[in-house]
Amino acid sequence: MNRRGFLALCGLGIGTAGGYIGRSRYGSPSTPDGMRVETRHIEKDIFVEDSSRDAAFLGPKEEYQTVLSDRETADREIIDSESTTSFLDETDFEDSYLIVVQNGMQSEMELVLDAISRREHGLRLDVSIDSPRSGPDDLRTHSLLVRVTDRDEAVPEEVSVDIEGYI
Repeated sequence: MNRRGFLALCGLGIGTAGGYIGRSRYGSPSTPDGMRVETRHIEKDIFVEDSSRDAAFLGPKEEYQTVLSDRETADREIIDSESTTSFLDETDFEDSYLIVVQNGMQSEMELVLDAISRREHGLRLDVSIDSPRSGPDDLRTHSLLVRVTDRDEAVPEEVSVDIEGYI
């Protein structure tokens, strides 16, 4: 095989592997039948200062999650900003509800929903942290908005979250 052919095959192999890894990492989350989800990661605390969350600030690796089942509660709890307002406006609370997952961690990281599974009285969310190789050593509250449209089940009584990938 000549050098050009060899280099072309190497490039094709690397491109294919990268596409596979990217597709599996950033593909749609695994969900139960009858459920559709959409997500948005926001690198800030989206809750108003006097929201129902107890702490005013999330510490390192501290987690919080809640379910917002109606527009009035969402409008009262969530800060009105461009990133949140468009997501809320696209949510039909007649058919959907929101799950908000928050985590205290470094900036430049991102919360990614990997899977949702049903439990006896609710849902379990598997979330991973997508992080760059290096970044600033700071602390921010990250928010992951998850819009759930479930044709088979009502709003869950309980939601548990497992976040993997801390560095």
